[in-house]
Amino acid sequence: MTTTDLLVASLVMVLAAALQSAAGFGSNLVAAPLLMWLDSSLVPGPLVATGTMLVLLMSSRERDGARLTELSWAWLGRLPGTVLGAAALAAVPQRDLRLFLGCVMLLAVVVAAFPTELRITKGTLFSAALVSGFMATTVSIGGPPFALLFRDAEGPYLRGTLSRFFAATSFLSLVALAWSGHFGAEEVRWSLALAPSVVVGFLVGGRLRSLVDEGRTRATVLGISAASAATAIVTALAR
Repeated sequence: MTTTDLLVASLVMVLAAALQSAAGFGSNLVAAPLLMWLDSSLVPGPLVATGTMLVLLMSSRERDGARLTELSWAWLGRLPGTVLGAAALAAVPQRDLRLFLGCVMLLAVVVAAFPTELRITKGTLFSAALVSGFMATTVSIGGPPFALLFRDAEGPYLRGTLSRFFAATSFLSLVALAWSGHFGAEEVRWSLALAPSVVVGFLVGGRLRSLVDEGRTRATVLGISAASAATAIVTALAR
């Protein structure tokens, strides 16, 4: 990767980290396709590593927003969702999965746009996390299925809950990548090179949180989720 490529990748990470820092999720929507286009070695290892760093920073900043008793049910749901996703990958072509799940997610966004009441309970947390784990494993879109549950939540609660949820799952993903030989010395080097950009994006996003918190949480969640679903559908049709 050339110096110019690194500078472009750094700018991408600033934008992606700022989006997630302000909204609570969505960095992969910006970062994953662009980093893959620049250099495939940046995905998934360095992207997961820098994402882990970002959610740890957010967890510290938003520590008063999350409710840990609720998160335990979400973490329980993520594991079987990941296992089911791995099984689906082995049985169904990824293109078909991406197209199907993108359409399902887009339908979910349309339904969620209407004033329907969806309570945050142990059951809905477990179910949303299960779907999140499944989609993260199959099509690399794990944020929207879980975030849609919190579309009417206040900004600090949304960011605090999602950052802690993703902190645990991102760390496990990083361990799995290292164990499987997909996160070695080269990936560590690129992760460290992109780390300052993550910090800058985190700080910029912190300044933008008020834009989300001023009654725009619902619109932000629906907008990012719809964009993620559309990206999945477009990439599936393009293959």
